[in-house]
This record gives sequence, C-alpha cells and structure tokens, in this order.
Amino acid sequence: MAGQRTNRKSRKNGREKVSTKNDRLIKIGLVVAGIVLIYIIYRIFDAVVLQNETYDLSGETYYQYFYGIKEQYSGNMEVLQNDDSIQLILKDNDNKVIYLDSTPIYYENILGKVLFAPEMELVMPDAGNYKLSKFTNIIHENRTMYVKKFNKDEKTALENAFLFDGNNLYFFLEETTITVGETEYTVSPLSYALVNYRQSVEIYDYNTNEYTIIQDEETLTADVLATNTARNYTINMSVDSLTTEKSNQLLLTNINNLTEFSY
Repeated sequence: MAGQRTNRKSRKNGREKVSTKNDRLIKIGLVVAGIVLIYIIYRIFDAVVLQNETYDLSGETYYQYFYGIKEQYSGNMEVLQNDDSIQLILKDNDNKVIYLDSTPIYYENILGKVLFAPEMELVMPDAGNYKLSKFTNIIHENRTMYVKKFNKDEKTALENAFLFDGNNLYFFLEETTITVGETEYTVSPLSYALVNYRQSVEIYDYNTNEYTIIQDEETLTADVLATNTARNYTINMSVDSLTTEKSNQLLLTNINNLTEFSY
C-alpha cells in the first residue's frame, strides 16, 4: 500500500511539474505574441498614417542640380509617396514627374533654406548619429543652423553636425574643405558633395552657386576627404568613415536602424 501511495504521489508531482512548465511556456508565448502584435501595429501605423502625411510644396520656387544641370520647380505641385519612391508631380508642367532622392532641394527665393525629401542621417561627431524624417528643412538663419519638419513650425538649433544620405551624398552645415587628389575646394554652409567611388566627385558650393564635376581617373585613385578645421574632424567620403580627436568610426548606411532625432 505504501508503495502505491508513493507512486501516486510521484505521478502527481510529475503532473504538477509538467503543468507548471506548460504555464511558463504559455506566459512566454503570450509575451512574445504581445511584442509581435505591438510591432505589427506600429508598422501599420507607420505605413498608413506617417507615410501618408501630405506635403504641399506649392507656392514656392525650388531648384536642384542634377549632374551640374539646374532644374527649377514652381506652381502647383503634388507629392506622391510609396515604399520605393517619392514623386513630385508638376501640375502646371503637363504633370511632369520628378523623382525626389537625397539631392538637396533649395528654395530659390528664401536665402539659407533647404529641403530634404527622404530620410537623412544626422551625424554629430562624438555625440551620436540620428535619423531625420522625410521632408525635413535645414535653415541657416542669424548665423545659426536649424532643423525643422516641413509641416511643423518648431525648429531646433544644430551645432557641430553634417548630413549623410547613407549612400554617397554629404551635406555640410559649416564651412568645409574637400580634398580631391591634390586640389582643395573650400565650400560654404549648405553645400554638398556627391562621391561615386573611384568614378566621379560632384561638388556644389551654395554661396558661389558653382557646380564642379571631377572625373579624372588618376585624381580619383586617392580617397576623397572633407575636413572641418574648426571642429577638427575629417570625413573620408570614399569609404564613409569619420575621424575625430576621440574616435574613428564607420557611418551607418542603413538609416532605418537609427533613433529619430528629437526636433
């Protein structure tokens, strides 16, 4: 009899252990399911709400440079967005379509104001890298650089920073010296460089409105550098790296992995 009671007790304890283990697995499963559900809701919100925010560019005149050729836009314009592209429809120009990439969009009649259509990487040397959301303005006003969202009034001051598109475009917020081979180009704030590795370098100087294209193969065998002497940092634009007094880092090329800048 004693042996039977012992066996029954042992089987009971075994069932209790299995039940406890199952309870834990169920709880873990519920937690994981909750996390997945939250992520799905966020992605739906991001896709449906944030991606469908409207941007009215009408009422201003803008310009961009494409391989040294200046393109101007004005009049009635419509912005269309999907997962792969941002399109600017020029209603007053036979619905001509402009595909907006990271090429800066300058305001023709507002001095010191620029617009970026896609997300951009804000690099603050030795302070961090952040994501700027779609349709962000950069404004140079009263000797201070500001960042603001296109549809918002609030603006946030920036100091010791530059922008990177995660590919090959660098936008400078302060005076910068670009070295291509043995030649140096000093550009003003709101200028940019487009570096196609070992193939070409394009430089736009905002103050002089000059666009330079370098394609000499021998010149481009050396890495293309951008140096901010005042801040004591150098960007190697050929390999997307940043060197400061304190560190040497590779810049992130996947902007989606960055935390959004608070502005």
